[in-house]
Amino acid sequence: ARPSIGKTSFLLNLSKQLAVDKGIPVGLINTGTIDSASLGKRLMALDSGIPMYKIRSGMLKVIDVKKIQESAKKLFGVPLYFKIEPNCSFNDFVLAAESMLEEKPIKLMIIDDFEYFEEIMDADKEYYRFELEQLMDSLKKFAVEHNIPIILGMTLPSDTEEPPELLDFRKNLVIPYKADMVIFIHRDRIKEEVKVCNARLHIAKNVCGPCIDYSLKFYPATSLFKKEKEE
Repeated sequence: ARPSIGKTSFLLNLSKQLAVDKGIPVGLINTGTIDSASLGKRLMALDSGIPMYKIRSGMLKVIDVKKIQESAKKLFGVPLYFKIEPNCSFNDFVLAAESMLEEKPIKLMIIDDFEYFEEIMDADKEYYRFELEQLMDSLKKFAVEHNIPIILGMTLPSDTEEPPELLDFRKNLVIPYKADMVIFIHRDRIKEEVKVCNARLHIAKNVCGPCIDYSLKFYPATSLFKKEKEE
């Protein structure tokens, strides 16, 4: 997705549906600038329905506190594991991921802010493509060895507001080339306070199925993505 469209929020939505609602173990590793407390608050807002600004400010009504307490009780002990590894290398990822796998039989690994991987950030221009291809191959090998799918969340260039396409990867074209599936999240920028806005999930590449679109509703206050009901 483009910046501030809801990439991390969407990945949290997915994590919650699997780990919280269905009890499927999920590992989420963030290599960017977000901290675990912020992720926890976002997850709390998603589950309780209490707006993020209320949770951050502490301006809560009695009913809000009750909902948060109920949500915290439900979230405690769910098989969802966060690990914050800013600018981590592939070796750092392996250590973090294998540590998670030792605790629980994790069924899905998510890497958010993939573009902050050390191999990508520190690569010389001359060797950038080589380093990126090596990293993608290493991640695929890890996925195969541990029999676990890996989702990479990545921010695309922000020089246009048009719906993202495969060509937006530009010098990162090796990513969609190596990936089994490429999914874009798109929605219009919110220019004023709204309760809900339209969003779209576009599957641009899928080696195991069709490339289709899903209409979604996005609720900015809680960062909830919800599939639009079919007529």
